Amino acid sequence: MANYKRSQLLTLFLSILWDLDKHGRVLDEEEHIDVVAYATKAIDALLPDLSSTHEWTREFTKSSNLQADFEKALRKAAADHRRRHYTTFRDARLGGFGSSAFSKDGKVFVYHAKNNTTQRGMREPEELPQVIIYDIEMSREMHRLAGHTDAIMWSAISPDYQHCASASWDGTLRMYSALTGELEWATERSGGQSWTGAFSPDSMSIIWSSKGGRTVKVLKVSDGTTISTFPESVDDWCRDLQWHPAGDQVALYTGKHAYVWRPFDGWDGDVVQHFVLDHVKGWGRMTSVSTIGWLQDGRSLALEFSDGSKMVYDTATNSKEVFTRPEGVDITWVDQGFYGVLRRADEQDFYLSVDGDGKVRYWRTSVPASPSWWEKEKVQTEDHTAAKRKYPETDKYVKITKASSKRPI
Repeated sequence: MANYKRSQLLTLFLSILWDLDKHGRVLDEEEHIDVVAYATKAIDALLPDLSSTHEWTREFTKSSNLQADFEKALRKAAADHRRRHYTTFRDARLGGFGSSAFSKDGKVFVYHAKNNTTQRGMREPEELPQVIIYDIEMSREMHRLAGHTDAIMWSAISPDYQHCASASWDGTLRMYSALTGELEWATERSGGQSWTGAFSPDSMSIIWSSKGGRTVKVLKVSDGTTISTFPESVDDWCRDLQWHPAGDQVALYTGKHAYVWRPFDGWDGDVVQHFVLDHVKGWGRMTSVSTIGWLQDGRSLALEFSDGSKMVYDTATNSKEVFTRPEGVDITWVDQGFYGVLRRADEQDFYLSVDGDGKVRYWRTSVPASPSWWEKEKVQTEDHTAAKRKYPETDKYVKITKASSKRPI
């Protein structure tokens, strides 16, 4: 039932592309139009002629809807004028669970159409979910990729622009040519919903979750041959995973567990890191991992949790930073709401967190190193690395209550 409710949201979705300048501002954005002043000015200009020819009085115009109708018309015209820099796609939904809506060079846009589920009844082939490849520079649709028989959860263009892949609730992964739109290969039905995938940085491999998200495999992009299968037994969905920029390892999560897996190291690869949310140590019983991803060109790994907390693991210093919600503040998780490391002029580095209570928070990156939060500690030797000092958990929260003399971030 939960899946059906989710699918109902997909049928009412549209996508809008905005043309922005290099500063992120809408191109040719006009100054605000004072519709009240303009409507009054228009009526005042018309009233003498209306009074002499049609015996209209000012009292009549004030008691009528003329002013309100003028304002409404001006607002609509102003909105239509602004939209000249928008491209609107009807019946369009962006992919989720790690999907990439744009190609690496930003010239190709990928979205889903007719993407409501078929769990309550099959539809005609032309009404089944599709992946749309759209050329932004030419403002035209290039391909409609069909073949899935249930809602599409994930899609992306390969980094080399040659392929487009998609994973669906029908339990399959399909690989298409991004140039011709032809199907190159498809997996057999896995016997459960498929949730997510990701191309390797070199476009040679693709990872995806199948069988209800509980099986994770790496395949060859060229023909779909299995390279390795995630060796750990998992009992929850894998709905987000991300390749390291170097392309030699993958970060993924399932429920309360997070892993770093090296899929090319021997038979079925090697799990080099494993983290578990333990409610005994302060995490709630219902808290789970919600998003995982690499930061700083792969130096750090960030985890977002369902209770609004964040955690960053620095692989270079073997340390962690934990960002928890302030006591008494209810913060729900926001999808892809954590960014960093960011900097401005000579300011100190910071992370940026978009939180479910409607606030944006800035977290400093200056906390000293503490022991690793991974179960498998990095091996240290006296010859190479001095013993690290131990620090308590930070659980830090920065709240600015007074403006500083410096320019604000």
